[in-house]
Amino acid sequence: MSAHRSSRGESVNQIVPLVNQKKLISLVMNGCTCSFEVDSGSPVTIMTETTFNNIWAQGQPDLAKCDLDLTDYQRNQIPIKGVIDVSIRYNRRKIDILPLIIANVGGSNLVGCNWFDALGIRIEGVFAVNSGVNIKSVLSEYEHLFAIELRRHNGPPVTLHIDTGVAPVRLSPRRIPFAIKGLVEEEIERLCKQGILEPVEYSDWATPIVPVVKKDGSIRICGVNTLLASIEGGSIFAKIDLAQVYQQLVVDDNSALLQTVCTHKGAYKVTRLQFGISSAPGISQSFIENLLQNIHGVLPYFDDIVVMGKTEEELAERLIQVFSRFDKAGLRLRRDKCQFGVPSIEFLGFKNDACGIRPTTDKKQLQSFLGLLNFYHAFLPQKATVAEPLHRLLDKHARWKWDGEHQRAFEEVKLHRATC
Repeated sequence: MSAHRSSRGESVNQIVPLVNQKKLISLVMNGCTCSFEVDSGSPVTIMTETTFNNIWAQGQPDLAKCDLDLTDYQRNQIPIKGVIDVSIRYNRRKIDILPLIIANVGGSNLVGCNWFDALGIRIEGVFAVNSGVNIKSVLSEYEHLFAIELRRHNGPPVTLHIDTGVAPVRLSPRRIPFAIKGLVEEEIERLCKQGILEPVEYSDWATPIVPVVKKDGSIRICGVNTLLASIEGGSIFAKIDLAQVYQQLVVDDNSALLQTVCTHKGAYKVTRLQFGISSAPGISQSFIENLLQNIHGVLPYFDDIVVMGKTEEELAERLIQVFSRFDKAGLRLRRDKCQFGVPSIEFLGFKNDACGIRPTTDKKQLQSFLGLLNFYHAFLPQKATVAEPLHRLLDKHARWKWDGEHQRAFEEVKLHRATC
């Protein structure tokens, strides 16, 4: 920096660049090396159409639609061709599925902030001064929501409605395999301590338990019996997991007896909403939707809730609204399954980030998304016709290739769900 004085005597300060301030890095993409300028002022990573055509001279990948409105530092509109997810090599490491916007502009390719963490790029010194609310302070304020002890919803109990003309059914307990008998007994004891199971002498209704071994080796005891549009436009996300969501919903006394389970250790009435009850998913979904209604940028789907924001401060403000309602309702969350302040999130078969929403290559994820549509089928009369191309991708021998037909079907389904 040097100071110069004008002939009138005023002091004029100038910053004189002694070296080129541009920071360039080389990335390998599709077997080709290309240069990118590191730009901390850009929230997204951009490749020029010229570079794109050079790297993919043959067999160009399909570009997904990108609804972002981008301008350069002179406020000129940047024409966007689309967005793709790419795999790159940088500093002897391979990084998969990074969103790359293709734009019809001249100049350099830009690495924006959304790639910094993946590439290990750090900004040192004073980058931003933020006096507003942030995610870390919100999580600290509501730390008690992540307590291990399971709580119960403090609102009205759930009532299970049955056809009174149907005769009660009482079945005998099933034989438990010796290999998991100890685990089953531990789970019964745990549920009794949590107040979820209570021993009963007799119940007109009883169903045998079905022990399900979960991924972590523990046992689950079951009885036998606006969609993506609301989080589109975000650049920072949170995914919240409710701890044992069914078992936080209390049922009334009659419903507890209806859910009675019989085991080799006796009969137990179930005081919370039970896994395996046919109406349980609808009851749970309706409860969460009503609890979180009128909070913008929130999508609840059973025990998962996605929250989006355009900035960290906006996301933090929305998390406060969500957490305060959970706190008031007496609910608890699972910290180990939650994500906070992440630049992208995969949900129901689609990846959502600052570049928009586009499909993943996972058929199981697409199956989850179509399952959600089925949940709302009563409000989507044309769903079967509109979503037909998406269903065809799930055919046993179908090759995964997302093209214009699938994108149009996806956009139309989103429109139907947003207006239903």
